[in-house]
Amino acid sequence: MNHADEQPELLTTAETAKIFRVARSTVISWARQGLLPYITTPSGHLRFHRATVQRLLKEHHGSPNP
Repeated sequence: MNHADEQPELLTTAETAKIFRVARSTVISWARQGLLPYITTPSGHLRFHRATVQRLLKEHHGSPNP
């Protein structure tokens, strides 16, 4: 498989919350406020690209918001 065939790794709200060390509801709030980019699954669940989450965590390390 080449890189063009690879899909970005998507995280659930619970996985994202664990990375940021916040409640799942906080991650949902950040997403709804436009602070944390997300995609929505066909069933309506939020998903976050791991690379974006890691970048935001690095950029805002020590800050209470992403």
